[in-house]
Amino acid sequence: EVLLCFSAVVLIPAPAEAQLGQNGVVIVGKGSGKCIQVPDGSAANGAPITQSACLAGSTTWELVPSAGYFRVVASHGGGCLSVSDGSTSSGDRVVHGTCSATDDQLWSLKVSGRSYRVVAKQSGKCLRVKDDSKASGASLIQSPCGAADSELWTLGGGFTAPDQHVRIVNSHNDLCVDMAASSAAG
Repeated sequence: EVLLCFSAVVLIPAPAEAQLGQNGVVIVGKGSGKCIQVPDGSAANGAPITQSACLAGSTTWELVPSAGYFRVVASHGGGCLSVSDGSTSSGDRVVHGTCSATDDQLWSLKVSGRSYRVVAKQSGKCLRVKDDSKASGASLIQSPCGAADSELWTLGGGFTAPDQHVRIVNSHNDLCVDMAASSAAG
């Protein structure tokens, strides 16, 4: 049963698979309000991943399904969000790497309220802003998952995770409707 409680809405479409190939998404830190970026749009293997102000031209990312996980691919150069040198150690940098069939480039999205934890397959650690910084240019690392806002992310551009509930919110009065996401069947 769905109870409608709005007149003007911001719609979040579902399912995720329908959104993955469309123009990419921006990934925004809950703790800082800044976007995940490849500085200067670099396509270089090993380029650091940082956070900076979300502006026109911010790095967008495509979430490409792969065996129950996602490859997070930079729209500008095709490189993948990778843990540096395939490390499983806490505090190691997350970089822009040439996409390959390695687990250090596979990520899952774990729902946490209205945000996500981005979790590395090979280490089980979360994508996090180093030192919980709110500053532009701060590096991203992998770190044990906890409760810090610096490891929570929102995805802009109409993305809804599979099997997630969708909330449609009236932007004028914050009234809402909650619905379960559905899969794209035939």
